[in-house]
Amino acid sequence: MKEIFHLSLLTVLLTISYQHNIYAQTKIKSGTTVTSLTIKYDVDIVFAGIKCLKVVEPPFDTQEDIYGVIVMSAIRFTSEYKGSQKELGRLFYPPFDNSDEIVTAFFSRKKDWPLQLGLNQMRQYSNKYTFENYTYDDMLALRFTLGGIIFDKDIIDAKYQNCVECGDTYRWVELRDFKSQIDALEYNTPKFLKIGSDEYLELNFFESDMNSSHIKVLFKIKITKKS
Repeated sequence: MKEIFHLSLLTVLLTISYQHNIYAQTKIKSGTTVTSLTIKYDVDIVFAGIKCLKVVEPPFDTQEDIYGVIVMSAIRFTSEYKGSQKELGRLFYPPFDNSDEIVTAFFSRKKDWPLQLGLNQMRQYSNKYTFENYTYDDMLALRFTLGGIIFDKDIIDAKYQNCVECGDTYRWVELRDFKSQIDALEYNTPKFLKIGSDEYLELNFFESDMNSSHIKVLFKIKITKKS
């Protein structure tokens, strides 16, 4: 009887030990409980390029001379998923002041080194910002902004209006808006999200009204589901 009791006790202890080991493998990351079995995702915000769609300049000037910055800022988790907003990072970048939250600058040109673009000309880029090893819930809870300040260098420099999609500040992007595409992802097969009719997320800048000089900034969002 004593031996049976000892065997039963040993079984219980081994069970508790196993459960403890599983618990010990659990880590807390970005406010979410993550186990070694949790699927992870990488999200790449890719700066694809800048395109000139309209040039309105004095005679004999056939291009826009662009300088300024295009940035990502205000990365947060949405309260709908997390109960409260959470800021991930902050990096201040000129010409913004310290009241702005700037995470990374995709494009930066000073006045003495502008980007020259003629009509329908596009300068392609490939630099990116990666959110790495996010859980499914954290990824869907993620929201961030894209925007910037750009100028046209001229005899009298012109500041472009805020991008059409930005409203008074920046353009908010929420990954939960692409949930159906994310749920359809295959393992270890990076895929660009479809945004509207193509894979480009646009920021359209006009020098004044819709009939003025027009610059389009293009981004892409690539997601990798990792096993």
